[in-house]
Amino acid sequence: MKQKIPSSKTYPSTTTKRKTALSKPTSKKSKKTKKATAKLGGETITFNKGGLHRSLKVPTSYKFKTNELQRINKIPDGTSFKFQKEKIRMTTKIHKQLTLGLNLMRRKK
Repeated sequence: MKQKIPSSKTYPSTTTKRKTALSKPTSKKSKKTKKATAKLGGETITFNKGGLHRSLKVPTSYKFKTNELQRINKIPDGTSFKFQKEKIRMTTKIHKQLTLGLNLMRRKK
């Protein structure tokens, strides 16, 4: 049975914790994504570089086509669709990323 220590006095602890491999947290370190900026309509927009690639589960080397992004952008929120043999659920975030991608692609022409 442990003895209760009065709250008015503080005593140094007599036990020390051993640091072992099991006591360390096993959480994965999150990768920091690089931010990119672009000017659209006189405004500077900051976004995560490669965000659409990650959302659509394709490698960063994949080049999107405008008609492909337009077709995907018509899909309503909450429905699932297949893109490059990967099943993806449409979200508002993906809609925003698609719209930004389309605007940036049109700007380059």
